[in-house]
Amino acid sequence: MNNVLNRKIDEIFADINSYIFTVENVDLNHVYIDGTKIEANANKYSWVWKKSCEKNRLKVFARITELLGEMNEKISSFCVKFGIREEYAIEYLEQIQQQYVKLCGFDPETAIRGRGHHKTIEQRHYDKLSEYISRLKSMQNT
Repeated sequence: MNNVLNRKIDEIFADINSYIFTVENVDLNHVYIDGTKIEANANKYSWVWKKSCEKNRLKVFARITELLGEMNEKISSFCVKFGIREEYAIEYLEQIQQQYVKLCGFDPETAIRGRGHHKTIEQRHYDKLSEYISRLKSMQNT
């Protein structure tokens, strides 16, 4: 093997490339994508938590459905109803949150925070929905 491959590695690479270009008619002007996803912060635990994330995501969807049912009861006097689904997109939930704020007249900027204060039902719904949105965002990044 040493007798056959005693040329420089650069020459071997150039020979392989010229063979591919001439025989297979491949050019460097095109990019070929095979769908491989490579994560920058990959480690050996990357896929260990996949099943756990999927189960927890389904649980969050069930809790969101329950919360939207409560919110629909609250806003039923406005003749508006939020759509209930099996799975929810983050953008959809953010839209619901904005519409809920407009309908109920709840201002998140002046919301009661801290210990010893009783939150209104609107604030509880808003806070829960915010928590679920942040959970889904964190699961989306994994």
